[in-house]
Amino acid sequence: MFVGGDEARRTQQGNNNAYCQDNDVSWFDWTLPSQHAALVRFWKRMLEFRKQHATLRRGEFFSGAVNDEV
Repeated sequence: MFVGGDEARRTQQGNNNAYCQDNDVSWFDWTLPSQHAALVRFWKRMLEFRKQHATLRRGEFFSGAVNDEV
């Protein structure tokens, strides 16, 4: 799993809780995608690959129910 901006090398300078900051730590630099076009292209292809191969996607999610079929 990755966070929006990771595909373009966006960083919050080690701050994992920057939602409450209104400064450049939490802002998205819209020049990053063009600066790191190869990385963005890689992630785009990875997402396309995942969409094309159903075995890489969950068909159902955990419900919390006990599975007695083990």
